[in-house]
Amino acid sequence: MEAGNMIEKDDLTNFLRKSFTYIREPFLVLEVKDNKTAIVYANKKLLDLFACKNMAELTDFAWEKLFPLTTGLSGDHAEFEHMTVADAKGQEHLLNAEVRKAEVAGRELHLCYITPININRNLLTGLLDLRSFQEVGQSRTRDWIKEGEHVSIISFDLVGIKDYNNQYGFKQGDDLLRFVGACLKDSFGDQACNPVG
Repeated sequence: MEAGNMIEKDDLTNFLRKSFTYIREPFLVLEVKDNKTAIVYANKKLLDLFACKNMAELTDFAWEKLFPLTTGLSGDHAEFEHMTVADAKGQEHLLNAEVRKAEVAGRELHLCYITPININRNLLTGLLDLRSFQEVGQSRTRDWIKEGEHVSIISFDLVGIKDYNNQYGFKQGDDLLRFVGACLKDSFGDQACNPVG
């Protein structure tokens, strides 16, 4: 992947305003020409989102992780929901992406709109909260089913936690919940469990 001829931001912004009712950021514009892909515009927010130090690193990251979104694009538009993408440091992010083909100044471009889905955690255990667990679960379940994997959900209760708190105090009870949370993360990963109640 190489750095492309950058499009003037004003030209791109004017085109986008004519084409869409609103502009979502962060976004990325890719050009495919002569079997090469180049970034012609990248919102700087993507550097933070994907933990890239500079545009060259973002270009390499986009080639590996984001460019596959644009290959095999049937029609002028595609949406990808609940994608899991690991950033340059290996931390996974859940996001939605939309890719649209567009022609600007005679160049065929792929506009990639990227919407991060915030993953929230329970402050005590560090496990996903219920909404984040559902978001991640939808993504992972779909991926596993596509790969022919079986999916199971395990639910359990810590029986006697109220009595434990009464006997040893709430600080010890919190320590126990943190310990159980750490064991679950070690066994199943940090995006596979959530506490209820």
